Amino acid sequence: MKNNKLKKILIASIILFVVTGLTKVILCSSMAVKSAQLAELSTKKQDLQKQVSKLLFEESRLSNLKFVENKAYEMGFTDMEGNLINLDTDAPVAVASVSLQ
Repeated sequence: MKNNKLKKILIASIILFVVTGLTKVILCSSMAVKSAQLAELSTKKQDLQKQVSKLLFEESRLSNLKFVENKAYEMGFTDMEGNLINLDTDAPVAVASVSLQ
């Protein structure tokens, strides 16, 4: 009787040991995969941040007034020779006209 009880305890202990070992292996494997995915996403985030910085720099360069003036000259625009005058100062929207004097 005592022998039978010890055998059951031994078998239960072995089963518990195997289940615990398998659980540990599965959890460690899952965490390793998540860690690799996190590292990959972190690298992608850094690349995207670099791209955003480059785009912000390019935006500021392209919106620079001197750059716009140079592009306008390249497209054939010339300096204005006349004076601008305001036609109606009381109007809600001011309209400008070039005086040809």
